[in-house]
Amino acid sequence: PANGITMSIRDNDEAAVLVAAQGVNATEDGQTAVYAIRLATRPTALLTLLAQYDEDQIRLDKPVLRFDANNWSEPQQVTVTAIDDAVDEGPHTVTVVHDARSTDGRYNAAPVSPIDVIIEDNDAAGMDVSRTRLLVSENGRTDSYAISLRSAPTALVTVQITGDAQAQADALTLFFDPENWETPQTVTVRAVNDGANETGPGETHPGVITHRVTSDDPNYEGFSLPAIAVDILDNDWPSTVWLPIVEGL
Repeated sequence: PANGITMSIRDNDEAAVLVAAQGVNATEDGQTAVYAIRLATRPTALLTLLAQYDEDQIRLDKPVLRFDANNWSEPQQVTVTAIDDAVDEGPHTVTVVHDARSTDGRYNAAPVSPIDVIIEDNDAAGMDVSRTRLLVSENGRTDSYAISLRSAPTALVTVQITGDAQAQADALTLFFDPENWETPQTVTVRAVNDGANETGPGETHPGVITHRVTSDDPNYEGFSLPAIAVDILDNDWPSTVWLPIVEGL
C-alpha cells in the first residue's frame, strides 16, 4: 500500500479588524468626517462592532457594524457629525472605540484601532454690553443697559456691579449659567440726589458703574467688562435772593 504523507500547512491569513483613517476632522459648522472598517479574513460567525463615544460631542450614522462571511472584505463607512453646542471649547478631540463581539474566537474581543475625531469649534466666549453711556438726573430720571454672554459657560458666571458717590445700580450682582447665558439681563442706574450744587442748569456731572466678573469657567474668570459712563443732570442750583435797596446803607 502507498505510504500516507503528512503535510503541515501554514496559514497566511491573520484575523484582524482594519480601520481606514484613524484621525479625522469635523466642524461644528456642519463639515462631517468619514472613516471605514473591514475585516482582514472571513469570519466563521457574525462579528458585531459596537461604537463607544461621547454622545454630547459627536453623532455616528452607524454606531453598530456587522460583518459576516459574505461582506467581511467590504469596507463599511461611518459618517461622524460634530454636535453644534454653544460652549467655547476650542479645537477638541473625541475618541471612538469599538467593542468586537463574535462567537468566532479569532474575532471576539479583537483589538480595533481607536479613531480620533478632531472637532473645530465655532463658539467664542465673550460678554456683550448693550450701552456704555447713560443719562440720568437727580430728579429721578433713570437709564439702563443690559449684559449677556456670547457662549454657554461651563460654570456659574457672576457679575458684581459697583457704583460710586454719584450713580448707583439697582442690581448689585448678575448671575449667568448654562441655561440663561444668552438672555440679556437689565441693569437700571439712578443718580444719587446729594443736595450739592455740582453743575448749572442743563449741564451734567459724571458718575461711573464698574463690573467684576468671576467664574470657575476659565473662559469667563476675570473677563474685562467696560465701565458705564453716567451723565447726571443736577437739580441743586443756588437761588437768587433779591434784597431791597435801602438808601443810606
